[in-house]
Amino acid sequence: MSDFSLKRDWKNIDWKATFMYNVFRSICATPLWVLFSSLLEKHFVWQMILFPLVYFAFWLPFGLICGWLARLGVPFIGLLSIVSSLVIVIGDPVAWTVHKIKPELVPLDKPPFLDFHLIVFVTKNPDAIPACTYEGRIVADENVQFMGEVFPIRKTLFIIKPDWSVETLKDQYFGFVDIQGAIKKGRLQKGIDPRETAIGEMVAYIGHDNVCYSPEQQRLGQYDTMPEPQYVPTSVNPISNDNHQEMLDRHEEISQKRKLVKSDFPDGYQTCPFAGHVEAMNDFKFLDIDWSQKEIIFDIDLRGYVKTPYDDFFGYIEENGDIMKDGINDEIAIKIASLKGQFCYAGNQKIGQFIEQNN
Repeated sequence: MSDFSLKRDWKNIDWKATFMYNVFRSICATPLWVLFSSLLEKHFVWQMILFPLVYFAFWLPFGLICGWLARLGVPFIGLLSIVSSLVIVIGDPVAWTVHKIKPELVPLDKPPFLDFHLIVFVTKNPDAIPACTYEGRIVADENVQFMGEVFPIRKTLFIIKPDWSVETLKDQYFGFVDIQGAIKKGRLQKGIDPRETAIGEMVAYIGHDNVCYSPEQQRLGQYDTMPEPQYVPTSVNPISNDNHQEMLDRHEEISQKRKLVKSDFPDGYQTCPFAGHVEAMNDFKFLDIDWSQKEIIFDIDLRGYVKTPYDDFFGYIEENGDIMKDGINDEIAIKIASLKGQFCYAGNQKIGQFIEQNN
């Protein structure tokens, strides 16, 4: 920043972005220093791969000390500070190029092509687009017809991204959500600005209760994981048979309205270690159903029960990660898929990614 003053702008410094951007500068400078060193030495100099560590451990503090001494009037010492700046500045054109191609990788809105400052301070911009407050996945909480399509319960309606963009399972570029919670169809050519509330065709909106409604105020769905409730269990371990049945009944009642969370269980109660959901990795056919990329195939709750968008009770998951179909009313359970690490497999086919429930 050409008009930046450390003393004046101290309170406005975004320290996280400052750290990330200067680390990014050093990473961008690394391949150039590897190339220069290899040309000079006529062989690959592997030590230059450690340039980011060398920069932060030596060149940055060395340059700051030299700059401080130069301000005290020590002659010629400022030249050493300039050398330290040149060490890092060669990474700026690379950072600038990466920003032009993939701006989300660079933690700075408009990185300069060349910046001869030893360290670049990033300040908070009061006019910048605010952080998205609607991020998350919205799923149908009952069977609904919407936008000419029938959505069964637990089917994904919208995926709201951190940049305010909105995806559906069939359209990665569906639209955006504005700052008032209105979900709009279509993208703005100049980029998403959620403060532009008068632009775009509203197809749905998110109410103050975190529920998604149609413009006609028809309830469509809610966030995949609702805020964790303040619930104090009425029983403690060991659980009596009566209390255990009471807890099971309560869990069944809660599961009809939202996801079960760990605070719904007594302290020390052993919950299912595979609680979470499986997202389809690609468009494919499975269980005689056409699945879309990022669609939830299996939803596993903390009891180990498994749902799909088409089966309110599909089955259960075993301790080894095998997903079993049905198995109630004395029926024989059938293995359908299995969780192995971060992925779900049906036979030898990798069908989805496992996303663990974190609350």
